[in-house]
Amino acid sequence: FAAGATTLAFGSILGFSSLLSTNKNGGGGSGINGSTGRIPQAAAQSTSGTFVLGPNTGTISIHAANLTNGKILYAAGSGFHSTYEAVGPFFWNTFDPVTGSITNHTVAKDLFCMGQAVLPDGRVLCAGGTLEYDTGGPDGTWKGLASAYEYSPGSNSLTKVQSMKHGRWYPYCIVLEDGKVLTIGGYDEWGSNNDLAEIYNPNTKSWSIKYDSTTSNTYCVGNENPSAPPGLPCYGGSGKGTMPPVSLYPRALFVPTGLVAVAGQSKTTRTWNPQTGKWTFAGNLSVARSYGNMVLLPLNNDASEKGQILVCGGSNTSEENATTVVQLLTPSASNTTFTFQTIASCNFARRHAPNAYLPDGNLIFFGGTNFQNASSGAYLNAEIF
Repeated sequence: FAAGATTLAFGSILGFSSLLSTNKNGGGGSGINGSTGRIPQAAAQSTSGTFVLGPNTGTISIHAANLTNGKILYAAGSGFHSTYEAVGPFFWNTFDPVTGSITNHTVAKDLFCMGQAVLPDGRVLCAGGTLEYDTGGPDGTWKGLASAYEYSPGSNSLTKVQSMKHGRWYPYCIVLEDGKVLTIGGYDEWGSNNDLAEIYNPNTKSWSIKYDSTTSNTYCVGNENPSAPPGLPCYGGSGKGTMPPVSLYPRALFVPTGLVAVAGQSKTTRTWNPQTGKWTFAGNLSVARSYGNMVLLPLNNDASEKGQILVCGGSNTSEENATTVVQLLTPSASNTTFTFQTIASCNFARRHAPNAYLPDGNLIFFGGTNFQNASSGAYLNAEIF
């Protein structure tokens, strides 16, 4: 994406253009030909951007990962079952886009609401999931699974590896420069925020805790659940602080500065140093981003560049409509904080909208909805940044 990176990072503040804007919520906005209003389906089909209906996936692809062999790994866990708190079997599948074939498998643990990361050698780490639904016990909390698995494209198999220290429901996994994986966030096995920064080593298939030597934060398992039994383990303290609080599924990226950036879901942004474990408050977004997007803009392959982060979509709270406010985050001189620039709004206020890089260096955002999970507010279109 080197050729288009400068235009994307600095020239694209003109904003988003809509594609296939034929849905019931696709009101005004700029079309792909520069006009306003909806794009007729026939005209859209004559452009280079079209949608083609794929095969039935058999089970819902709640979690998905692109594999190095061109196939797609996807899993549903209990999210596929018509009855909540299902006891299995829990499905995972692989899809071959070339042949259209789907291979079905099952796993003993519920990977619904897990975190994923594609490892440098093409394997996929699957961490956490659902131990118990919020309707499963008297305390009314979701409880996280501590189990972890590795998927191998070569053998098309899912193998259990060492479990994490504690459960994680809605965690986030980020591959670091050395190929290890930082895993943060999620609810532990008692429905409390897991404040451990854990590192997965693909070579030893084991986990370790990375503390922050500059703080004395502590974390006790189940500390937010009055129903949790006494005597559960605690972590942290002077010179080995646990991490600050983050949202469920915190949006996080490894950026060219060598740090991990966390920006999304909540207004608070942070950076994390993989070498020292230090967490730094990096500034606040103008609005919170519940189920919004955080994307590293394409780079110029220049060793001196720091990268820019696009933050868009989501809602200020789960009870509000999604926002069209778009911000660019640029690392400051210290690299540990950001400068914030509000740019032209997107055309559609989306929550739960997937995005992807295009070959020309642009970004495309699909679907989503304007309020919570409401199908009545669903967008059946896409727009390009």
